[in-house]
Amino acid sequence: MRRTSQLAVVFQFILSLAGSIAEDIHVYVTEEARQGTVIASGNALGSIQLYSGSIPPRILNRKDPGVTSLVFRQAPLTSTTDASHGSSWQLVVSGRLDRETICPNTADSGVGLDSSSEYSKTDFFIDTSPTTSSNIGLIHSTVGKNGLSETNCVIVLRVTTDQEGTQRIHPVHVHLQDINDNAPKWSQTSTVVWFRDGDPAGTKRPIPLAADPDLGLNAVITYRIQDMHMSGSVPVESGYSSGHGRHSSNQLRATDMFELTKESAENGLTGSRLSLRAKRDIDREVNPQGWDLQIIASNTEGPHMLSSQLLVHVNITDVNDNAPQFSRLEYEPQLNNQKVGVVPENVPVGQVLVQLHATDADDGINAQIHYGFAPSPMLSLLRHFFEITPTGELRVRQQLDVDHKSKTASVSSEDQKFVLPTKLISFQVQAVDGAETAYAKTGTATVKLRVEDVDDEAPEIRVHPVHVWQVNGEESEFGQGEVEVAVTENDPAGQLIALVEVSDPDYRGSEMVRCSLVGPRANLFRLSQQDVTSNEYRLYTNSRLDREMNAKIKVNIECRDLADHVTNQVVGVNVLDINDHAPIFAESVYRYTVLEDDGEMETSGSGTTTTNNNNNNIQGRPAGEPARTGSCVVHVTVADVNDNPPLVSPQVSSTGGYVFSIGENQLPGTRVGQIEAYDPDTMPAATEVLDASHMTMGQNVSRSASLDLGSSNKLVFGLKNENDAHAFWIDPKSGVLITRKESSEYWVFFAESSLLLYQSHLQIWN
Repeated sequence: MRRTSQLAVVFQFILSLAGSIAEDIHVYVTEEARQGTVIASGNALGSIQLYSGSIPPRILNRKDPGVTSLVFRQAPLTSTTDASHGSSWQLVVSGRLDRETICPNTADSGVGLDSSSEYSKTDFFIDTSPTTSSNIGLIHSTVGKNGLSETNCVIVLRVTTDQEGTQRIHPVHVHLQDINDNAPKWSQTSTVVWFRDGDPAGTKRPIPLAADPDLGLNAVITYRIQDMHMSGSVPVESGYSSGHGRHSSNQLRATDMFELTKESAENGLTGSRLSLRAKRDIDREVNPQGWDLQIIASNTEGPHMLSSQLLVHVNITDVNDNAPQFSRLEYEPQLNNQKVGVVPENVPVGQVLVQLHATDADDGINAQIHYGFAPSPMLSLLRHFFEITPTGELRVRQQLDVDHKSKTASVSSEDQKFVLPTKLISFQVQAVDGAETAYAKTGTATVKLRVEDVDDEAPEIRVHPVHVWQVNGEESEFGQGEVEVAVTENDPAGQLIALVEVSDPDYRGSEMVRCSLVGPRANLFRLSQQDVTSNEYRLYTNSRLDREMNAKIKVNIECRDLADHVTNQVVGVNVLDINDHAPIFAESVYRYTVLEDDGEMETSGSGTTTTNNNNNNIQGRPAGEPARTGSCVVHVTVADVNDNPPLVSPQVSSTGGYVFSIGENQLPGTRVGQIEAYDPDTMPAATEVLDASHMTMGQNVSRSASLDLGSSNKLVFGLKNENDAHAFWIDPKSGVLITRKESSEYWVFFAESSLLLYQSHLQIWN
């Protein structure tokens, strides 16, 4: 037993140590994988599988590119597993994974932005054989030995697990491997190439390069030239000669005149460029309309060949003897207080970076110079940020913001976004003389510059709630404003509320940023940095929260970079209610009066009632769990109403009435007796009224004293009719009967003060 307990302690220590050190998990999946594809499962998920238990792992950064296409699910039970071993989790594909969409600015895709107008950093090939499949396969196998990278796109998941109330965050790096799903493409569908009449065989003209956004072997492009149609061929004249001898056929095609070549860059540049080379001497009179051909760019990596084409029209111009010549082969900006070639991103729009200068040895219109950008895959990028004036000034056209994507003002259906790199940009400019387009000559020069990142951006804050605040059953949306999160009241301090990621657009997000909590309620929370070099924080509660005191608490996260740029993010912490308070009545004692003959009343509330006579103890109990109660005392007084007739005090006689005896021939005014009556409504509720059968003759006088009957001022006595009133008189208050003359039998009636008449039979004996 002692050894077992020691092992348990060691195991708990290992678990706590593992909880404090986040394990980096790396998994791999190819782009465009089908939905339901399992990327990693069970133990391959490392600490996520270890700390998940029965609660599924949850991805916090759902807003990041590509994250919504991934999800965790429980692995189905197999013959080798059962429920007793706990839940096994899988990371699966739930949506489309397109590497070029998720990681659009990978450095190795297509033609590099730092390439010049005609040169490619990546290698390409030219197919000159009639059958291309075997040669292309050989080219690709050779390139494969160079070890080209096939993935540089990583989706980083922030995954939270909950094991017995302990929450952890695990980084998962999903490496998205490229497949050959993009065809090489040109930025235009057609182009015009100019040759001069009399150009000798071997003359070359540059051809724009196609770009493939895939990686490695998937981006290797093979070029092939072919004729547009046979109708473009022309007869071969007798005696026509070329650098390769006389043509034997009577038809001359574009592919008989031109071929594709690859040549290395010059003037210190790197890379290769594609050129159209004249196989024969150029004679404009052979085909004055020029030549039409198409260039096919293809990539055969994978089961299917992907290709696109560029239509090329070769125009043959008459002689314009001299091409413009730039004063320098290379130009670099030289701005005040800056290194040569460096342009800070915050230079104003309209700033002149370079003054180009070219001359033409010709005279007149052929010596007029027109400056512009040379054809290039990055031509759209250059024209967006820069412009060249007719006088040769290279100016800033748009703000050179390297921290954010710049969107074109185009109204086309596919607006293009541009990002300036902070590395060296090298491109060519051209000077074209003023001759007609068919005869114009072009000179080129290279411009090199580097846009320097300046610390001019404030930090950016992204808050990923652990528990999202829901409104009407739906997650609340948040963006640039307040972020809504939720936490349960009375939970102990240290509850993880949200993951806070901070980045600075400057220096590609590598700048140091410091964050803190500010505001009057900041002491209720704690912001913990993951490590001293990370811009990742975690927001915890610093004390127990009481919803009845504050149902929603706003806390302000303030982040500041080294240049003192400040960003604030308000987080609205919604405190979720639990049943931690008993009901409280407004008063501890309530007093009510009701009439005795009130009918039943509908209940206006619910609760548990215990009754003690007319003092009721009321308990209020809500429906929450755990159940809690409150109580109060209710005093109810029942008020009497006039709902009983007066009663004559019973007398014992054979007729059930009063019997009095008086002497014969008594004078008027002789007392005969006293009639006793009472009203039950005026008597105490507990007074017992004796039954008439318990009384005897001659007891009427004593009962008047015992019950104090007939003394009520609410009763009025009187004789029944007018004839009786001639013989006797009765005192209306006391009920004393007095003679007026001799008489034998009379009726007596009495009434309440409310004038409701009640009567009782009375016999009087002489």
